[in-house]
Amino acid sequence: MAKTVKKDFWFHDPDSLPKLLHRLGEYHLNSTNRFLKRLNLTVEQAVVLFTIWERDGINQKELAELVYKDQANVTRIVKRLVAKDWIEIKGLPADRRVNLVYMTAEGTAFMDKLHRLTQKASAYADSIYDQEKVENMKRAIKEYIQMIVASDEIIRKYTDSIDIGNV
Repeated sequence: MAKTVKKDFWFHDPDSLPKLLHRLGEYHLNSTNRFLKRLNLTVEQAVVLFTIWERDGINQKELAELVYKDQANVTRIVKRLVAKDWIEIKGLPADRRVNLVYMTAEGTAFMDKLHRLTQKASAYADSIYDQEKVENMKRAIKEYIQMIVASDEIIRKYTDSIDIGNV
């Protein structure tokens, strides 16, 4: 006997905004991972590395906030980047609990090369995409994010009142 699928829930509808954004994110992540794999780098490592490159001497707590990762995850990524000799960690003399993260010379040279490659890729993308459509899409996605953030508290209050044991 075939199961009836409810089509009224967003993840069943391939054209729902959450589903489309998820697919877009997955396609972009997979494409970026294929590129970075050739450089022996993951997307997460690249995001952390770009952030350190832009803010040399950042502390790990701030780094975690900027890359939207928990501190334990950032610590693991930082250790891998230290092992590649692209970054180094220095303790703050005034407070040993605070670690500052700096680019090494090798890391800076790598990032200069990676930055040039990403600029070329961005220039190519800019040449094939209608920039007005891209700007409209960016505005719409930012509005959608604001809508989700604003509704998150309401949803949390509603779900906190549900007895999960009876669902």
